[in-house]
Amino acid sequence: MQLRPLFLALGIMTVLLGAAMIPCALIDSADGRAETYVFEVSAFGSILIGSCMWVLSRGDIERTGQREGFLLTVFSDGRTLVGGTDDPVVARTVVA
Repeated sequence: MQLRPLFLALGIMTVLLGAAMIPCALIDSADGRAETYVFEVSAFGSILIGSCMWVLSRGDIERTGQREGFLLTVFSDGRTLVGGTDDPVVARTVVA
């Protein structure tokens, strides 16, 4: 089983998640809200960690199998559980 493709995909998704938080931070800062730092810190941390995973897992990948696909699904859903959500409908969907 290869973990490199797993970390590569998770790193790319984490960087994209951090990049998606940047417009929210800009909107909050333009609105003058006090919670702006939450998006800024979360975006910076996500981009930093995702970039490290992305860069460190680059290289030749022979092929991915069912095990890697299963683990990618579990880890990407686990990221949502660890990160949490304020929306109870999404929380129930992820947990169920």
